[in-house]
Amino acid sequence: MKINTIAFAVAGSLALSSSMSAVASDDIKFFGYANYGMQYEHDGMNQIAVDGKFNGNTLGALGNGGHGGEFGLGKDFTGDNGSVWDVGVMVDEWTGGSAINLAQFWAGGTNLLDSNPDAYFWAGRKFNMRKQSGLNDYYWSMYSGLGVGVDNYDLGAVRLDTSIVQANEGDPSTYAWTARAHDIELTNDLKFEVFGSIGFGRQEITDTTSGDGTGEYEARDTNYQLGTILDYKNGHQLRMMYQDGVDAGNWAASTYFYKEDATRLYVQLEGGFQIQDNTNIAYSVVYGKGENMMYNWGSDNYDADEISLIVRPKHQWNNMQSTWFELGYSQVKFGENTVGIEDGDINSGVKATLQHNWAVGGFEWSRPMLSAYATYGDVSNDAKDTKLDALIAGVKFEAWW
Repeated sequence: MKINTIAFAVAGSLALSSSMSAVASDDIKFFGYANYGMQYEHDGMNQIAVDGKFNGNTLGALGNGGHGGEFGLGKDFTGDNGSVWDVGVMVDEWTGGSAINLAQFWAGGTNLLDSNPDAYFWAGRKFNMRKQSGLNDYYWSMYSGLGVGVDNYDLGAVRLDTSIVQANEGDPSTYAWTARAHDIELTNDLKFEVFGSIGFGRQEITDTTSGDGTGEYEARDTNYQLGTILDYKNGHQLRMMYQDGVDAGNWAASTYFYKEDATRLYVQLEGGFQIQDNTNIAYSVVYGKGENMMYNWGSDNYDADEISLIVRPKHQWNNMQSTWFELGYSQVKFGENTVGIEDGDINSGVKATLQHNWAVGGFEWSRPMLSAYATYGDVSNDAKDTKLDALIAGVKFEAWW
């Protein structure tokens, strides 16, 4: 049986390789993103943050985040039947150490349906429903993982993306059904989209680190996320997102992260203004409200209101050099449902970053880019009666391709 299995596998591989040679493109695609460098950290702090924050890097991401990168390889195929395919694989490293993770490995294709030739059907491990804000480096939607889905399915007035995905492969298993309706034209200058997810699966009810290590699991309640985006063509976006039964920490919003009775509201206005030909200002305004969230100080629950204001003026000196300045303010006001913290206590902070850049081109998004930066921050955590100020300085490169 084993010999027959190997024989069939070899025969299949030979047949597949011969057919692939007729339809595969000659080019291998190399793609990725990287942000690496070295920095000096006063008092050993690599990030300046307000304790209790729950909506990303609320003081601003410029000169105030970790380093890492991801890169992948891909290949395109065109079938005699007219279908167009791609296969891709990507690894990443975001730990600051040497751990390399398999981030993506998928295959997908278009022109599979005569009635919907632009619809893209995919399966595998894939980035999915990822929506990120650049200034506060926050994924306000994130459903990457193992799954199957279709993107860009034409329903006439709207385009639909939908998927069934799995966050982890072992026990407990966490799943989500996602849907996104986009490219809805409200006016010539305004687009609208709506997205959502329902999460389901199992949760651990015994500690696998003690006893016989087998653990016990039970089905958890479903939870959900619902969001909308108003996209103005003049460079501004209004984003609104609500979650029930979700506690996503402070880096991503997803029904993968289940917590009974937790609720969250996220509202963000982000965009930019062109001041002169070589000068513009990017901005972000965030309001967040959460109840029964897990607290990073170890208490079971906490309620809080959060605001974040970030502005980033940028000036282009010539076709290679630019200077950016970022100023951020963040405040977390605690509610009554927080162990060990008084109702109404406030944690707040400010951060300023100056960064000079040398880039491959003369426009704002030119990459690769070399940057030298200095960051200063001052944080007052009244809830725990602590204050800190810190200085961070460094040199890095950033690239995407």
